Amino acid sequence: MKASRNILVLTIAVILTGLACVFLGAWVWMGTTVFAERADLSHLLSEKKTLTEKDEYAVTLHALVRETTVPRVALQDVSSTPAVTIVQMIQDAAEAAGIEVSIDSIMPAFTDAGTVKKVPIVTLSISSQDSFAQLYKFLVLLEKVPLPLTIEQVSFENETLGKETKWTLRGRLSVFTEAIQ
Repeated sequence: MKASRNILVLTIAVILTGLACVFLGAWVWMGTTVFAERADLSHLLSEKKTLTEKDEYAVTLHALVRETTVPRVALQDVSSTPAVTIVQMIQDAAEAAGIEVSIDSIMPAFTDAGTVKKVPIVTLSISSQDSFAQLYKFLVLLEKVPLPLTIEQVSFENETLGKETKWTLRGRLSVFTEAIQ
């Protein structure tokens, strides 16, 4: 009986050891499977995030293109403004400020080497004489002229004649235009 009891205990021990090995194997297999799926899921989420960022960039870019259509067309219209129209717009700004402006020269812009720039820009030299307030008002209006215009240089000089002080404005403007090439 003792021998059959030992065999029974040994059989139970072998069965329990086998079950423990099966459970341990299942546990390891399930752990590696879950870890692998978790890594795949993490990879998919990062891929989706990258795709989402690209999609957001594309949507933003398309929205920017749609929103800037009218200003880009307007810039194209303005950039092909002839020199005579540019001069007229500057004189209209001077008239609105209540002054007379003299456009002393208008010529294509030059590079430092003295050659004409490839970019179609004309440079205008202007001068006027009036009160400082009127000249300043002209500059403010000049910045609002619907042209791609840059005020490159401005200088003021005052001259006192008796009780009256006259100010002289001299300036250089650059205007982007396709009219002069």
